Formats: sequence, C-alpha cells, structure tokens
Amino acid sequence: MRRPRAGAGPVQAHPHGQGVLHPCRPGRGAGAPGRLTAAAGVREQVIELQAALAQVAPATQRVRALLPGWLADAERDAIELALAEALTNIVEHGYGADTQEPVRLRVRERPTGLEIDIWDRGQPIPDGLIESTDVTTTFLYDPTDLDGLPEGGMGLALIKAAFDEVRYGTRDGVNRLRLVRRL
Repeated sequence: MRRPRAGAGPVQAHPHGQGVLHPCRPGRGAGAPGRLTAAAGVREQVIELQAALAQVAPATQRVRALLPGWLADAERDAIELALAEALTNIVEHGYGADTQEPVRLRVRERPTGLEIDIWDRGQPIPDGLIESTDVTTTFLYDPTDLDGLPEGGMGLALIKAAFDEVRYGTRDGVNRLRLVRRL
C-alpha cells in the first residue's frame, strides 16, 4: 500500500492499525506491526495504543515478548516495569486521564543493544525533572516505616534504573522518550 502524503485525505483503516495516518507522525503511515528491518542486524517493531490505563499492561506485555534473549529475567522485569511507569505517566500526567490520543512505541534491537522510543502529544515532562531524578537516593527509605514511605516520585527513578540511557525531548508538540539498554 502506498503511503499518503500529509493532507492527502483520509486513509482506509485496517482493523489492526496498519496504514492509518498517525497523529504523532504527521504525513506518515503507522507501518505494519512486526516489521523487521534486516539492515545491519536491526530488528524493529512499532506498537500503537491509546493513552488509556487499560492499554498499559497489554502494551508492556507485547514489548516484553519482543525483548532480546541476551536479557536476564530480572532485566526483562525491570524493563517491563519501567515501560509501565512511562506509559502510566503519559496517561496520568501527560493527558490527565484516559483518552483516545495515540501513543507510539518503537522497540529496536541493534547489535549494540536495545532502544525503545515512546512518542505522545500530552503535556511535556517539566524541564530538568528527569535529570534531577537520582537513582542512588530515591530508594533510600525505611520500608518498615509505613508512614514514611514515599507516596510517589519513584517512577522516573525506576525508568532510569532499568536503562543505561534515558533521553527526553519535545519538538513540534510531540514528546519523545528514548530508553537505551546497551549490551
């Protein structure tokens, strides 16, 4: 199927999302799920979902199934939890509630490691918040002191702990979170 140009009009929607223009990528089709790119040993899959809490667990489970075999089970668990945190933050903080707005994930396995990109159009993460999250101190609390347990603020630390590199940026109203796990 030929991809339409931006402004070329509506596109017939496939029941599983193939060929649908995606608001997070104006002028480009979503592509077929499960697309593998043979170039230079790169495997890639795109997952699209609505920004709704009910879609977080199925999306993270799909990503877990795509994770490379070189990751240990504990690493898979950490990545799945980090993705659940990122997607939940998009719904709760980026959009403020469940919405029909799209969220797009791209999982790429390269010879050098794993890359996961997440795009959305919600409210951006406040400047400096990711950089100021300190993994070494966030988890320092007494778990037996129930009144002293933090009520929140651990999500970004969990994300940073699961990946070697966490980058975030906003351009033209589209937010992108890039998560990298090196070999």
